[in-house]
Amino acid sequence: MQEEDNLEKLYKGGVLIVGSLIWDDKEIRKKWRRENLIEKEKILVNLPIRYGRISKTRNCTYSMVFSSNCKSTENIGKGYFIPFKSKISLDQIIEQGYRMIDAEHNQKKEINRFHWFWGTLGIVFNPESENEFKQKFDDLGKKWQSEYKKGFKSAEYAVGNEESIIAKAGFLNIDWQEEFGDFDFVIGTATKPKIESYPTAEEIAKKMLVNKDDSYFKNNIKCSIQTFQDEQIILALGKELKLE
Repeated sequence: MQEEDNLEKLYKGGVLIVGSLIWDDKEIRKKWRRENLIEKEKILVNLPIRYGRISKTRNCTYSMVFSSNCKSTENIGKGYFIPFKSKISLDQIIEQGYRMIDAEHNQKKEINRFHWFWGTLGIVFNPESENEFKQKFDDLGKKWQSEYKKGFKSAEYAVGNEESIIAKAGFLNIDWQEEFGDFDFVIGTATKPKIESYPTAEEIAKKMLVNKDDSYFKNNIKCSIQTFQDEQIILALGKELKLE
C-alpha cells in the first residue's frame, strides 16, 4: 500500500521549447537536454508564440515570446514539447525547474525563485488529470506557486491590452494540446516583451538587416519553430534564407 501511495505522488511531465534551448550547442544546454529529456521523442505542437522581445544577447534582434494574442488558428505558432526521462515527484519537479533556469542562462544560477529580470518559468496542467486527481494537483499547484517570491508581476508578460500569458501563481495561460496525451504537466519559459506594441514582419526583418544577424530566426526556421509572420519576415529580408 505504501508503494502505491508513493506512485500516486509521481507526475509525468515535459518541457516546452520555442527557441534556442533546442538548437544552441553550448555545453550546459546540451548537457541539460541529454541528462533530463528524451530528445528523440520531441514533437511539434501548436503554441501561442511570436517574435516580440529585443534581445541584447542576439545583437538587439527580436527573440520569441508567448502571447495571448496568438491563440487563434491564423496566429498560432509551432514549438516543441519534449518529455522528461521519467515520472518525477513534487520536489523533483522543482529541481527540474531550476535546472531549466540554469540552461536558459547558460550558467549555474544561484537564485531561489522561478522568475528573474527577463523571464519566468510557467506550468500548464492536464485538465483531465487535474480533475481526476484533485488533491494530487492541488499539492503540485501549491508547491509550484511557492517558488514565486515577492516581485513577480504577471502583467509584465503582456503587451497593450492583451491578457497576460501567465498568472500570478505561475500558471501559463496556454491551452492543453492533444499531442501532450496523458502527461500531467508541461513547463516552459515566458519572457518579458518590454515593448509598447508587437513588431510587424518588416520591423522584425529590419532589426536583423541593420544589426547583420539573422542567426536566431534562421535557426528557429531550420528547427521548424514557426510563427504566423515567418513568410512575411523572409520576404521582408529580401534574400534567400540559407539554412545550411
